[in-house]
Amino acid sequence: MPEESKVLWININGLHDLPFIESMGKQFSIHSLVLEDILHTEQRPKVEDYGPYLFFVVKMLYYDEEHDQLNDEQVSMVLGKGFLLTFQEMAGDVFIPVRDRIRNNRGRIRREDPGFLVYSLLDSIIDQYFLILEKIGDSIEALEDEVTATASKESLAKVQHFRRQILFLRRSIWPLREMLLLLQRLDSPLVSATTKPYLRDLYDHVLYMIDTLESYREMAADFLDLYLSSMNNKMSSIMKTLTLITTIFMPLSFVAGLYGMNFVHMPELTQPFAYPAVLIIMGIIAVSFVIFFFTKKWF
Repeated sequence: MPEESKVLWININGLHDLPFIESMGKQFSIHSLVLEDILHTEQRPKVEDYGPYLFFVVKMLYYDEEHDQLNDEQVSMVLGKGFLLTFQEMAGDVFIPVRDRIRNNRGRIRREDPGFLVYSLLDSIIDQYFLILEKIGDSIEALEDEVTATASKESLAKVQHFRRQILFLRRSIWPLREMLLLLQRLDSPLVSATTKPYLRDLYDHVLYMIDTLESYREMAADFLDLYLSSMNNKMSSIMKTLTLITTIFMPLSFVAGLYGMNFVHMPELTQPFAYPAVLIIMGIIAVSFVIFFFTKKWF
């Protein structure tokens, strides 16, 4: 166990070494249910008070630009008197700025308790959320123009992908709001009075992200409505063209059907110029309809 005047931070990468994690649990008297939550990485962001220590679960997000998708990783934290244990699913994280400040003795981390270290780690995770929101925001305008211009299956797929990204973010951010609110109200010596104002600042950041996320969610719904509206407009234009063509051919079909009847006494059939005359009349009818439609600006 750490000395009273020092803060011990142990970061564990990977959850595959079960005996080692169990030994850490025994060393720091961690409850078996906490170890179970650490190993099962589908937990919801939360904070739980176990008396001698606090247990945190948060989601660390990464943006894969190559595949244009979001990936998450569960980070579990156990905050006790003089120590902080962090458990990650894999190596690599967003805590490099925190480590640099510790190594270079910059900022307040070395002078504060482990609760302030938890704040610093949460701050790094939330800053990463802001970067992801910024990347998503950059694609909104281009997506809106594409949906308006083309309304193709590809643009619909992008809208659906955009909505999935927002839901993915929402599942991570909304519980974080509840967690920070509970942490501020928590009456625990592990979260000092000097740390709580910083947690309130994080809470304000999360509220801002939620507002931004909700506006993005509404825009995604608007994009879907815009796509459906564009598709309806295209369908209406196609139906209009087909209707006009059908209208032009209706009288022509009537004339062709009239002279296609097998009656004996049809005086026009005996005239030498009857066939070209009927063709000319049919042409005049068709041209008249086309001129009429152009005059009405229906084409």
